[in-house]
Amino acid sequence: MNSRYKIIGFILLIGMLVLSLHNYSYKQAKNIYNEIMPLDDAIMNMEKEIMISHLWIEEIIAGDSSNKVDQILLHFDNIEWYSNAILNGDSNEIIIYKKTNNIEIINLLDKLKDNVNEFKNIFLNRYENINASNAGSKLDVLQDESFDKILKILNNIEIILHNDITFSKNQFEDLHKMFTFIIIAMIIFSLGLFYLYAKNEEKLKQIQSKNNNIMNTNIIYSRTNTKGIITEASDAFCNISKYSREELIGKSHNIVRHEDCDSVIFADLWKTIKSGNSWSGEILNKAKDGSYYWVSANIELEYDDNSNHIGYFAIRQNITKAKDFEKQHLKLMQSEKMSALGNMIGNIAHQWRQPLNFISIKASGINISIVSGLDIDDKKLEKEMNEIINKTDYLSQTINTFSDFLKETKKIEICDIKERINMGVGIVKTVLDDLHINLIQDICDDDIKILMPKGELPEVIINIVNNAKDVLIQRNIQNPYVNLSLIKNNTHAIITIEDNAGGIEQDILAKIFDPYFTTKHESNGTGLGLHMSYKIVVESFKGSLIAHNSNNGAVFTIEIPIVE
Repeated sequence: MNSRYKIIGFILLIGMLVLSLHNYSYKQAKNIYNEIMPLDDAIMNMEKEIMISHLWIEEIIAGDSSNKVDQILLHFDNIEWYSNAILNGDSNEIIIYKKTNNIEIINLLDKLKDNVNEFKNIFLNRYENINASNAGSKLDVLQDESFDKILKILNNIEIILHNDITFSKNQFEDLHKMFTFIIIAMIIFSLGLFYLYAKNEEKLKQIQSKNNNIMNTNIIYSRTNTKGIITEASDAFCNISKYSREELIGKSHNIVRHEDCDSVIFADLWKTIKSGNSWSGEILNKAKDGSYYWVSANIELEYDDNSNHIGYFAIRQNITKAKDFEKQHLKLMQSEKMSALGNMIGNIAHQWRQPLNFISIKASGINISIVSGLDIDDKKLEKEMNEIINKTDYLSQTINTFSDFLKETKKIEICDIKERINMGVGIVKTVLDDLHINLIQDICDDDIKILMPKGELPEVIINIVNNAKDVLIQRNIQNPYVNLSLIKNNTHAIITIEDNAGGIEQDILAKIFDPYFTTKHESNGTGLGLHMSYKIVVESFKGSLIAHNSNNGAVFTIEIPIVE
């Protein structure tokens, strides 16, 4: 409908423009005509005056009308007045004569005035010498010649005026024809537009109807009034909520509100849209059958043609699968963390086993000596007790190391990178020693500071070293080792962890940092360890973690920006 009004408005605008131009052209032609006609009238009057004067002059010369001399002079004055009226602009009781701008007419009128004066003077001379035959005969000839000149000038002026009238008339007729053609062309064009519009309107309606059906079927949307009462609901909304349209219309969206959805979300929603802004967010809803579904919602304000607020339009996207995946992902991440914690507890057990055995042996020996009544040398007893105390201090230190690691938060701060590496190495070293895996460290002497959450770098070191340990054991590598080195360049600290387990298969090398990718049995890993390490290095450290194969095995390279 709006397009139709635009077409009509456009046609009316062009029509009004054409009519305005037509009226303007008509007025211009009429003005030219109105300027010429008084001139033509003046010329005709001058011809009349000169003809009467010439006739009466002949009568006076013939002796028939000697009393008409004054009237003849008056006719000459009239001719002069008409000439001046055309040249300078003037009026009488009937006609207004506008000043002419035509150079040809001005020049001819100047000649006319001269010839009229000449004609007048010849007449007066003839009248004074009316009885002198020779003088009269000569003046007769001059009088006739002057009269012919006047008539010729007037005739030339009439020709010019006639040409101007003809041009003005032709111009108006041409303009009239042109504008008539334009109007007819516009009518044909308008009819053509309406024909095309009418021809395509039904097709457009069909396309719009089809689009509306597609939107209605596939897009979850609803409209409400200003109080939040549903006035329109799509089929997709009905399908996901399992309510019929009749059950939804007239109700608020509380009908699909899930009791587990945080009320803060709805408070923020209403506060935002009541302030005149759009709102977007994720909402947990409850279907009629009690099942849940998640939507990503966007709510916009709706206005009528007069900009009055009439309600809200909400469009949603079903994100249930994504939220379920996210929930499962979090569970697996937690599982991975628990697995890492289990490994750490295993490391504690490994680190405690030898000191506890030592303490047990020493304490048992002392106890047997006491029970058997054997004399115990005081110095020897003091020595053994000191050894037991040293071992218990070692156990306490181990507990403190693990406790510090577990307590560390995600707070970003400037850290000593070597201290962070040593913490990670300290947790895994005993296990490596027990498995006879040689841990080689090549740490530079530079003082290197980095900006990071304090506990995350040890976590990355532990993950990568544990992966190397598992592969070394799985492949039963002789003389296994893990080589950990630290160097720095102008901008980054570079940590390299290399093993001699033979490397990573080339077809899976590009996938090892993907979530849930693992070559282990599902009971031995979730495939999140390296993925978590990659996210920590890239997102938290703003660095890079890459893997490649050397001649010996897999090489993991961590680059972290340094703090100057």
